[in-house]
Amino acid sequence: MEDKVLTVNQAAKLLKTSPETIDLMASEGRLGAFKVGNRWRFSKNHVLDWIRSQAKAQQPYLGRIILEFLDEGVAIINQDLKVVNCNNAYLKRYNVRREQVIGTACYEVSQGRKKPCPEGLCPVRAAFKLQRPVKMVHKHSRSGGRTSYSDIVALPLKYGNEPAQEVLEVVRDNTEVYRLNERLNWTLNFIAHELQCALGNAVMNVSALLDKKILYRLDSKTRREMLVSTMSSLKFIHDMSRNHLVYSKASAGQLVYQPSLVDFPGQIFRPVLAGLKSALAQRRLRMVRKTRCRRKVYCDRDLLRIALNNLINNATKYASQGTRIVCECRDGPGVFEFSVENQGPPIPKDKAAEIFREFVRLNPSGNPGTGLGLFVVKKIAEMHHGKIMVHSSPGKGSPVRSGHADALVKFTLTIPQPAHKRT
Repeated sequence: MEDKVLTVNQAAKLLKTSPETIDLMASEGRLGAFKVGNRWRFSKNHVLDWIRSQAKAQQPYLGRIILEFLDEGVAIINQDLKVVNCNNAYLKRYNVRREQVIGTACYEVSQGRKKPCPEGLCPVRAAFKLQRPVKMVHKHSRSGGRTSYSDIVALPLKYGNEPAQEVLEVVRDNTEVYRLNERLNWTLNFIAHELQCALGNAVMNVSALLDKKILYRLDSKTRREMLVSTMSSLKFIHDMSRNHLVYSKASAGQLVYQPSLVDFPGQIFRPVLAGLKSALAQRRLRMVRKTRCRRKVYCDRDLLRIALNNLINNATKYASQGTRIVCECRDGPGVFEFSVENQGPPIPKDKAAEIFREFVRLNPSGNPGTGLGLFVVKKIAEMHHGKIMVHSSPGKGSPVRSGHADALVKFTLTIPQPAHKRT
């Protein structure tokens, strides 16, 4: 192809810069040129070659700039499995410096290994072999027994129809996603199991009571016991569903807090006890009420009902049969306090805080539940700017069938009361 001679203005247009800059570059020898009279002239082919050489020289820097736009850890790896380039997120993930990474084998950086990962577990080697994108999940055991999960995607960098000489490796930490999925699967399986047990008991009792042949053979005491058992099962399903709904709303920041002045005995305490009659009767528990509440309580009526229901229900589940449950409310200066005391398995001091976490059950054997009741109580207490505490006295008496000596377990819910709201 015939070479074309360019003027300063033409060269400036081709390089997208000013004529003054082109004149300076020619004077300093940075751009090949020759003079015709007093004016610079340029070979178009030489100018194009200069553009190509500059682009090639800037390619590593441009590549790194592009990589830095990505939030995930990204590295470019060659066929020798050595890191050619990477972004800062990649360095931060593996807590290394750039000079330690560039030119180092990727498996040394990410795994601390001296040998490559097995081919079946290495997405980079698979991407080179298959010449297509490959995705794998890597599971790592960290210090303290924690497990982390990384989604690794290897993308062959192809130019035309030529086989890829480099692979772009994207490392995405999805530990939280995998943990949430594990917890969700566990929760769904657990709920399905609990629902099956509760519904199975209710269906069996109702079916028997509807069958005339069976009904006539049952005395009134047995019928009543079957009805009480059915109501307990249905109440359990109702409470479990409500606690999960409150938990979901609280986690999403959608739980509404609407406080007002409330008649605690009439609007909260007595309705809650009425709903728990069947559970108390089934376990032959005696309720002792100590009410010293002279003024209205500033609280969210619906939320406090849920909290009290969970506290008393928790006491009925873990109280030894035939014992008593003591509920006491006190109306002190600037504070409202409600406590529930039962006789049952002691709670170790080192587990006192743990029982208020979600999905935690210290004594799951033989007691239905999802481990959300006390967590919901804690959330509701915090929304009222209050607190929930538990005290367990040392075990007393001889061991019962569960193998422990009964202790007095007391939960206390405290809610501050603004003076100007109670006058």
